[in-house]
Amino acid sequence: MASAGEPPAEAGGGRGGPVQPRPPLSRARPPRTRRAVGRLRSRRRASRAPHPPPSAAEPSRAEPSQAGPARLPPQDPRRVGPRRGPARPALMPPPAPAGAVARGAMATHMTDAHRQFLQALMALGIVESAEAAALHRQCCELHKVYYATDKLDDFVNVANLQLQPLFLEIRKGVAEDTGRTCYALVNLAETEVTKMANDCSETELELFKKIMDLIILSENGFASSTEILNSADQLKPKKMKKEEAEQVLRRLVQSKWLSEREGEYTLHTRCILELENYILGHYPDTARKCHICHSLLIQGQVCTACGIAMHLPCLAKYFRPQTEARCPHCKQFWPHQIPGTAIGSPAAPLSSSTPKENRKIPPVRPRWR
Repeated sequence: MASAGEPPAEAGGGRGGPVQPRPPLSRARPPRTRRAVGRLRSRRRASRAPHPPPSAAEPSRAEPSQAGPARLPPQDPRRVGPRRGPARPALMPPPAPAGAVARGAMATHMTDAHRQFLQALMALGIVESAEAAALHRQCCELHKVYYATDKLDDFVNVANLQLQPLFLEIRKGVAEDTGRTCYALVNLAETEVTKMANDCSETELELFKKIMDLIILSENGFASSTEILNSADQLKPKKMKKEEAEQVLRRLVQSKWLSEREGEYTLHTRCILELENYILGHYPDTARKCHICHSLLIQGQVCTACGIAMHLPCLAKYFRPQTEARCPHCKQFWPHQIPGTAIGSPAAPLSSSTPKENRKIPPVRPRWR
């Protein structure tokens, strides 16, 4: 008789042979096919992947509808399967070397071209626009930086962003005598005028202050060499000999702080660009600004009616299309002769009893050289 754990023997086994017992039933799952395994894996990945937010027209998959629970759409197991091998990195262009700029693009950071341009400007002190444009092109072509003829100001602005923490700036201005555009490296630190040149002694700087007083307080913006040499004897705490004063004058002219014309001295364009704020602050009653370009004026003409002043190049540019020389502010006749033209009168202005509105100047077209 069979035991309780064994299955019953089959009736009518073999012909007279013993009856073989059946093997016990296995509880293990039956082997799955590849298709079933792939389908299962695809369902697992689909359940883990984030779903896009549901639109207004399409109900959310996370919330079951009224008809029944939501079901995921079937996916093709041949397309969604196990990833074989590591993921391939995205193809990115190699990084550009330091200082390189894409062709056709303006440099927005400091490059070797900007550094060489700055070094040249520090050595020269001040350059005119034509020389600055040639230097700009030379630096860009040498260091393979994008160059355009009309991008000089943008090129300078990039350098000024890096010079700002150092209280330096490449400033653009106009020369009072020629009217040409110039570029100069100036110091923006709020210090005394004695900080402008570290290679000058205290006595030499005191002489420069005396020269500046003579130039700014004069009527034409010039100081004669005789007046300068006489002021050297009044320096404190130590007087300066005339030979030493002449050497200082020559050195100030060479470093482009002063400009000399036939024995008379005036401030150079570099000095005006750097010391403009200092002069306007220390000479508020004497220093003037040009009515046209709104920059510091040392040499120019002043309207006797309203008191505005203009540079000589600004005067010529303003009165070029005019047939009558009238002040741009008070509209009175301009009392001075305009250089290079036949407009204006070199004689003294009429008295206040004569109405200036009745003064007539024959309309003469300016003749430019």
